Amino acid sequence: LDVSALSLIGVYDFQRMNQVIVAYHAVAHGTVRLSPELVDYRLIAPRDLRCWRSGTGQALADWLRGHGIEPTFMEWPGQRSEAPATAPAPAPAPAPAPVPPVATDAASNPAAGGAQPGPL
Repeated sequence: LDVSALSLIGVYDFQRMNQVIVAYHAVAHGTVRLSPELVDYRLIAPRDLRCWRSGTGQALADWLRGHGIEPTFMEWPGQRSEAPATAPAPAPAPAPAPVPPVATDAASNPAAGGAQPGPL
């Protein structure tokens, strides 16, 4: 392929794989020739693309927004979905357990000068 235009989309962290992704949009012309690593490719209209919430999915979402298309996100099985903006607030955490009173006699208060070190 011959590249006629190249622009930076952005830089994204992909912590799960300990990677940094630097994403570019390349306008290219020519015949696609697959390497042994790739079995197939598909051409999909931008409005029909679905993004995922990590890694290159964030770059794809930013590219779509840059072309006036609001991205649609998909969920993978087992993936934690992000709560919608209208989700109810989570319940408040329960109150902590009461702390028992601390003895104030000289033997238990080093500041009072009566405490003795114990065996090591």
